[in-house]
Amino acid sequence: MADITGFPIPTIDSDTEIKRVFDIHIPDVERRAVEAATSGAATIERTPSGQSSYMWIVSKGRAEDLAPGGALGTGVHEAFLVGGIEKSHFLLGMYPAALVNSEVVSQPGRIPWVSNTFDGTLAACAALGAGWHQASIWEWAYIALWCMANGYQPTGNTNWGRSHANVWETVARGDNGQPSVAIGDGKHYAGYGPNAWNHNAGANGIADLVGNVWERLNLMKMVGARVFLANDNDHTLADTAWTDTLFDMPGNRTWSTIVTTGASDKLKRALVVPNGVLDPQGYLYTTLTEERIPLRGGSWRDGGPAGLSALDLRTLRSTAYSNVGLRLARAI
Repeated sequence: MADITGFPIPTIDSDTEIKRVFDIHIPDVERRAVEAATSGAATIERTPSGQSSYMWIVSKGRAEDLAPGGALGTGVHEAFLVGGIEKSHFLLGMYPAALVNSEVVSQPGRIPWVSNTFDGTLAACAALGAGWHQASIWEWAYIALWCMANGYQPTGNTNWGRSHANVWETVARGDNGQPSVAIGDGKHYAGYGPNAWNHNAGANGIADLVGNVWERLNLMKMVGARVFLANDNDHTLADTAWTDTLFDMPGNRTWSTIVTTGASDKLKRALVVPNGVLDPQGYLYTTLTEERIPLRGGSWRDGGPAGLSALDLRTLRSTAYSNVGLRLARAI
């Protein structure tokens, strides 16, 4: 059957299908507002129940674009390779993830979801549907290297609601006039810091990468001292399939002082080790026994050791802490 245009009339035989067809014709006012406010740099993605997640659209970049002198090698950065296939973009949550109505979301003004385990957060993100995942070591690295290439390191909530370095930078609101404590500790409501706490120092950007809560990442782990790393940004790859890099991490130290003898360009592009040119601030913490899952960025109580390169390799996959959260991402 066809209408007067000659195109077939679709058969709609369920309430779900009716909703899907008509949703195409209903403008998403919230999405349009976010895209207009950011000149198309960010968008809204919807969870299965229709909740909004504010996502930054990260465009494909190459290692030589970030470090023209060759410090990172050459080729498309692994954040844009999924199973060896190049992707033009990925989406990264603009805010630390929150748990709202049993779904993981990226929304401003939410308390970060903490006290969770690695496998628990992987499953919660995957439950949102195709492409959704917990942010990876590759995605974090690309954003951090992009910041460095653009000459900017965001600050953040590293001292109970304010920047330890720039003490005039505080969260927008707090209890009893104090510039912190969203729920009785030092966490703040996502995105409620100044522009300096965004990755681009702008009014809209990826917020709270430094401080607030540590962010647990996927696609890298340490067993003993040895680093295992996924070859690219395939978030469906089980950790048993990650590659032995043949590189051993040292003990605690300033991250930029790690000796990189024997480290591949891939480890430098993952920001597991410094590259000598685009090296952010931060401290390395390691426990060189058992399996450890990476945390990055620092928390509200870490002060000087926090930063884009801050890397904590002391946490077991089964461990849950009140200062450790995550960030949502989506492959497109």
